[in-house]
Amino acid sequence: MGHHYWTKMQNVEPCPRFAHQLVFDHIHKVHYLFGGNPGKFSVPKMRLDDFWSLKLSRPSQDYLLRRCRYLIRKQRFCELASRDPFEALRYLQNELSATVFHDDPEEGKEFRLLASNLFSRQNSKQERMITDSEPLSPPSDGFAGRTQLYDTLVSFFPEHMTQPRGNLVDLITF
Repeated sequence: MGHHYWTKMQNVEPCPRFAHQLVFDHIHKVHYLFGGNPGKFSVPKMRLDDFWSLKLSRPSQDYLLRRCRYLIRKQRFCELASRDPFEALRYLQNELSATVFHDDPEEGKEFRLLASNLFSRQNSKQERMITDSEPLSPPSDGFAGRTQLYDTLVSFFPEHMTQPRGNLVDLITF
């Protein structure tokens, strides 16, 4: 990450540093970071006197359930958009919209960008029909998207409840 990123984020997160002090308050479960040297070549002896705290928390069960529903419905929407744009639009407005946390700017933006799938696929199909003499191939069955969805959903579960992460070929000894 460059200088511009850290200039923009200086009030949001600490910049990389060395020779700092980091302590953990085990009673309140909070990490505290103080000072350090940012390692800028232009000012090699610069010392920071900033103070940061970090408290880690697990996502709630309600959040995880809503997120899983959102991801599943998003995949369904993408599959519908390639086959039936009007049904996909109805699904987007009714089913998928209900799982989005619209107060979160990032999630809201991601949701609004999903509608562009309807138009981009429609336009690309029309462009290909005009420029190519070959007939269109049938829409994909969604295998790649479903596989990626499965891998994402599995990340929410403990490792002992999921399939092995390694490749079965790695278990074979020669």
